[in-house]
Amino acid sequence: MGRREGPVFEAVLEFSSCSAMRLQLRQGTELIYENGLLSLEIRDGGCGRTVRHGKTEELRDLRIFSDVSSLEIFVNGGEMVFSTRVYADCCPDGEAGEGYLHLQGGCRVKGSVYRLSEIIMEKRGDSGAESSENMVVTK
Repeated sequence: MGRREGPVFEAVLEFSSCSAMRLQLRQGTELIYENGLLSLEIRDGGCGRTVRHGKTEELRDLRIFSDVSSLEIFVNGGEMVFSTRVYADCCPDGEAGEGYLHLQGGCRVKGSVYRLSEIIMEKRGDSGAESSENMVVTK
């Protein structure tokens, strides 16, 4: 079986209360909040990156951008940001994009998840230069 690509999405989560939580972002990658400490744990595909921590007294919101091999997590309106590359499959028994974002814990949360489409940048014309003026976005 070939390697599956990671999930491509944007998630916006707003917490009215949260004492502790575990949020699975993809296989082997979780965001964990407890005792005022937010941790991004990467067990699979981190290529040497395993855990990152940040302190926050309360978890109010998360905005998560997930691409094929990257994660950008903005915490509490950008007061804290986690940014990393992850080269692990999204889930062991689903297609890419299925089975991610599993939340456990003592939280009241509402949110939205938006599946994002890929874009492809192609060279335009014969100039040979790869400046933004010579690139076109296709799907």
